[in-house]
Amino acid sequence: MKKIVYGYLDPFKGKGFLTDTVATLRDPKGEILWQRDYTYFSKDFNRSKEIEEYEADGGKFLKEEFDFAADRTASVFFDDLSGVAKR
Repeated sequence: MKKIVYGYLDPFKGKGFLTDTVATLRDPKGEILWQRDYTYFSKDFNRSKEIEEYEADGGKFLKEEFDFAADRTASVFFDDLSGVAKR
């Protein structure tokens, strides 16, 4: 995984937590075997909160949202890779 970008406000989706993840699988020669990006929006899962809620209790909800977003992202990548393997 090259980068993870996260933020709180998106002009198209509205307020909430978002991550943008790009994963790339390469062979030993550096050729791309598989690549997928996924953008997680808390709003899509009815999990949007105010920024103060994310920051409360030492960032408790922010940490929970990171974990939820990571699980969702991993599931999307796994499902995509499973589909590739079945072809």
